[in-house]
Amino acid sequence: MSSAARSSPPPPALVSTIKLRQVGFHDCIDTEDMFAAWFRRLAEMKIVPGPVYVCVAGDSAK
Repeated sequence: MSSAARSSPPPPALVSTIKLRQVGFHDCIDTEDMFAAWFRRLAEMKIVPGPVYVCVAGDSAK
């Protein structure tokens, strides 16, 4: 069904986290931090490969 044929407007989009926090969703974490934590955990479990470190010429990594 096209949007022109709808008889009612679409439901409102989430625009505020205040209401979520008021009903009990208090924790908040940055998306990038969460992805990093999950990939680190999956790498520790050997489900995905871990980070690859490349030595650049002239780098004095020991």
